[in-house]
Amino acid sequence: MTAAACSSSLPQMHSRDYYCRVPERKIAGLRLSHLDSCVDPTVQDEVQRLGLPGRLAGITEWHGLEEGGPVSLGWDWMELQDGHVRAVMVIPPRTNLKLVDAKGYDLPEASAAPFLWALIASLPWPAHVSRMIAGRRPLPG
Repeated sequence: MTAAACSSSLPQMHSRDYYCRVPERKIAGLRLSHLDSCVDPTVQDEVQRLGLPGRLAGITEWHGLEEGGPVSLGWDWMELQDGHVRAVMVIPPRTNLKLVDAKGYDLPEASAAPFLWALIASLPWPAHVSRMIAGRRPLPG
């Protein structure tokens, strides 16, 4: 992830720790675009180790800008036997976003996770992952 110099009306909106700080109330309004999705054998191994029903697994990453600074949000996914893809929610998303409360203090990861998962649920990521998976499979016949 790259350094972000985000600014806002709240204090400490940029830092040397490479996080882009965003108030929790603004996270749902972030505009992110698909950057890449791929199958990842290490995620597949983790899905199997956790006893989850994924027949294929990988990662997806989305990116955008917040107050002029680059943001990145990535998470693991798995394809179920019926072909649907689901986020592997027992593994937290990877991001340079740091959510802050009304006073500008960093939220702990456990408190920020529901906001990040809600943002992820609002993105059309399953379609991107499904298209990528379909492109990997040979055509029948």
